[in-house]
Parts: sequence; structure tokens; C-alpha cells
Amino acid sequence: MKLTDTSPGKSSMCPSRLSRHSWAALAILCQQARPRMVGPAHRAIMFTDIVESMEMPARLGDAVATELVRAHDALVHRALARCDGREVKHLGDGIMAAFDSTLAAVECARTIQQSFERYNRAASEPIHIRIGLDCGEPVEDSRDLFGATVQRASRVCSAANSDQILVASSIRMECAEDARFVDCGYKSLKGFPQPVQVFQCEWRAEASG
Repeated sequence: MKLTDTSPGKSSMCPSRLSRHSWAALAILCQQARPRMVGPAHRAIMFTDIVESMEMPARLGDAVATELVRAHDALVHRALARCDGREVKHLGDGIMAAFDSTLAAVECARTIQQSFERYNRAASEPIHIRIGLDCGEPVEDSRDLFGATVQRASRVCSAANSDQILVASSIRMECAEDARFVDCGYKSLKGFPQPVQVFQCEWRAEASG
């Protein structure tokens, strides 16, 4: 006769003897706890990137470099709150954000660059950033976003110069009534077999005059 160990701290039921109902209940609990993948929906994606961020710790010291990143984050977060944007994730020297409205994303990008221009007038150590945008239907999983739209927005950001906003052609098409865009032609972006048409989004006040 096989005896069951019922000493304190040990269960009298081993996993192999759980009933089918118990396993079903456990499976339901696990499924509920797992973050659900949300289907594609139209969103505008924005990336910010601090120019020459890799050199800042060696040039300025870790403490100052960290403070500059914090200043960047504060200005971007303020603009996101104003323009109904959502931070998707922090990238160390930049932020990825998403918007339900493409127009709001463009307005946010302009607001961010204008904020840094004002910040730099009084700052002993200026911060210069680049911004890239694209729109489409990325897939959401665990509050993160994936897909070609996200990758393209990231690559467009990398292609931008200091203090510049670059957008993909899909952004330009959805802002057809906005004249403050300049065609920059086609750029070869890593991961994309064909060159991608990009536009510079003007954000300075004199550019609209």
C-alpha cells in the first residue's frame, strides 16, 4: 500500500492528480493574466532622439548627461499631454509615442521642437533632437506596438538631422491641407528594400510666413 506524505508544508495532492476541471480553471486563469494582443488600428507613431547622446556622458559626465535626458523627457511628456499622445516606451535617449490622430502627432512634433528651442535659449548646455513620424496600422501587444509603421518611423527619425522633423509620405498625405512640408525626396532606410519618400515638417514660426 502506497502512503501519501501529509507532513506539514506539503500538499496531499500532486499536480498529476488534479482533476480535469481544476486544469481547465487553471488554464482560464493563465489566459486572463496574459496581456492580450490588440488588432491593428490606425495610429501615428513618433520617435524622438537626442542628437549625439552617446557622447554626452564622456563629454559632460554621467550626472549632467542624466539631467539632460530628464529635461528631454519632461519637455516631451508635456507636449504629449497637450496633444493627446501616449508614450509607448522610453528608449534611453529618446521616446516612442503613439497618437490616434495624425494631425495631433504632427502638432506634437512641432510643439516639442519649439519647446527645445525655448529651452536652449536659457540653457548652459543645449539639447538638440531629431524627430521622425509615420502612420499606419501597427499591431499592439502588451501596450507595445510592432510592425512596418513603427520600423519606418524609427528609421525616418534616424535619417533626420539635428532640430529637424522628418515624416513619411503617409503623414504628408493625411496632412494635405498643411502647407508647411518640404519634399526631401527618397531616402534608403535600413530594413526597407525600396527608398522611402520623406518630407521635412517645418516648425519654426518664420517658416509659415
